[in-house]
Amino acid sequence: MLSFSEVVSFVAGTTQARVVHRPSGQVLVSQVISANPPVIGGVALRGASNPVTGTVTLVWNASDPDGDVLRFDILYSRDGGASLQPLAIGLARTSLQVDTAPLGGGPALLRIVATDGVNTARADSPLFTVANKPPRPRILLPADGTRVHFGQLVNFSGEAEDLQDGGVSGSNLVWTAGTRTLGRGPLLSVSDLPVGTNRIALTATNSLGLSASTTINVIVDDDLTLPGPTLSLAPSEIAWSVAAGTNQTQSAQVTIGNSGGGNLKWTASADAPWLLATPAEGSAPGVLTVTADPAGFRAGTQVHANLLVETPDVPGQVATVPVTLTMGNIYAGPLVQLGCAGDCDADGSVTIHELVTMVNVALENAPIASCTRGDVNSDSEITIDEIITAVNNALNGCAGGA
Repeated sequence: MLSFSEVVSFVAGTTQARVVHRPSGQVLVSQVISANPPVIGGVALRGASNPVTGTVTLVWNASDPDGDVLRFDILYSRDGGASLQPLAIGLARTSLQVDTAPLGGGPALLRIVATDGVNTARADSPLFTVANKPPRPRILLPADGTRVHFGQLVNFSGEAEDLQDGGVSGSNLVWTAGTRTLGRGPLLSVSDLPVGTNRIALTATNSLGLSASTTINVIVDDDLTLPGPTLSLAPSEIAWSVAAGTNQTQSAQVTIGNSGGGNLKWTASADAPWLLATPAEGSAPGVLTVTADPAGFRAGTQVHANLLVETPDVPGQVATVPVTLTMGNIYAGPLVQLGCAGDCDADGSVTIHELVTMVNVALENAPIASCTRGDVNSDSEITIDEIITAVNNALNGCAGGA
């Protein structure tokens, strides 16, 4: 099985596109092109507060002069439509419940794009204001309940996601222990925590002045005997997000330390072929370079792997760093899946033609938009299990005829 693609200029008045096998004249695939684009309007939010919070209902009106079945993409923008965040793709109805909790605040609009399979039309909602959200801080290191000895160096690592700014960094990240300010920034090292349970807080403040905090406990004892070689590393996880089609290698550094006494040797490895750790071995303290090769991953894909750091001379000490690589956009909310699995044209039955379309999507010879009802679990892919489900619907009929 081979795949190919071709871009041709659109000629006004075209009514059908065909792929033809020249030697035999056989039409391999065809697509009817309607004369008129859809008509869409009346985009509005129902029952929304000002500013908008919680879950609201988005409605719109749409029709097609040629009587074609329409599908709708719902997009969110905070910059007047210059950039768009998909909320739902291939929706078959003219309303959607929109959860605003994961959406950045400020002036915004919702765009509806209607398609009959070839022709498209779009309409925007009036501008509305979404309630601003506070940051979401996380303490990456150390773990809650970590025990150390008095005078021992404790390394802190933290970050904060922000739906308005993208993230919070620098002096807007503040570490405290009770009423004492320990320092600012994503990384901090402290060696003078008092004996007892120390409630450590990381507070993040965004550009709007909104703040949020998260806390852990660090327990300091007065046993001055250092433990044996103890593996420690930071950060505790790595994530890359790159544009679709990127082939440039991504890299990050992991700091490996010894929070105990004595000498500590380590080895490093990765459990996926696209992830590489160098050097493969060393002694603490040390720095490990982690690289990821995004070549070959398709747009909208998110893959996961693990970096493993072990201590061959100290059995049982293994540190795992989760690694995530994201190619292009992955949608903030789940895709909306309606109707009978495999019923691409929403006519209440699954045909051989629709099964062939699903196979082409699975082989990446056709876009997922050509049969969104074949994507049962809304993961933007069609698998053999979903094709089998559609085959059963073709043989046994769709429950309820929809």
